[in-house]
Amino acid sequence: MVRKSLFILILLLSVAGIYFCDSNPMDSGEEEEEVMPFGNETDVQIAKAIWASVEGYESGWAQYPGKEGWQPGNSPHGAWLKYYVNETAISDLQNFPHGSVIIKENYADTTGSMGPITIMARIEGYDSEIYDWFWAKYLPDGRLDTNEDGVKLAGQVAKGAGENGEDAACIGCHATASGGDYLFVNDQ
Repeated sequence: MVRKSLFILILLLSVAGIYFCDSNPMDSGEEEEEVMPFGNETDVQIAKAIWASVEGYESGWAQYPGKEGWQPGNSPHGAWLKYYVNETAISDLQNFPHGSVIIKENYADTTGSMGPITIMARIEGYDSEIYDWFWAKYLPDGRLDTNEDGVKLAGQVAKGAGENGEDAACIGCHATASGGDYLFVNDQ
């Protein structure tokens, strides 16, 4: 299991390295394109790597201690939630080291019909303004979900996309978590 976790971390960091090493279009004399704050090709590739790395989490990962089984939820997730964490996350549930992955299964009710699966992965150097968290929202079959404009929900979801450039959606909501770490699950 440790070997698999190490592989996952190396994979995530490799994909993140591609993200951070992209050349600036201005350096090549080309006109700079507007970059989407999330859901771009790199974000999609990182999200695909994360999904591939968490395969089998339901039977191999721990549920968040103290939040095992059905937990009440709220919009935009679901009325009921189930939380899972990888070994890295469980090693320090108050500080969540880089390499931590938190999975939230979203349900409308407790009949077992799963809705979207939301994942937060903490990738070192990703974006210190958002505590290095990468967000992704998947359909139960592993395909990335999209917003009403067809943009894939992966990356810095809605960073600066609200009115007057404030954060919206995932980042805007999670920024209000009382611990200053973008997580509600560990708030007391």
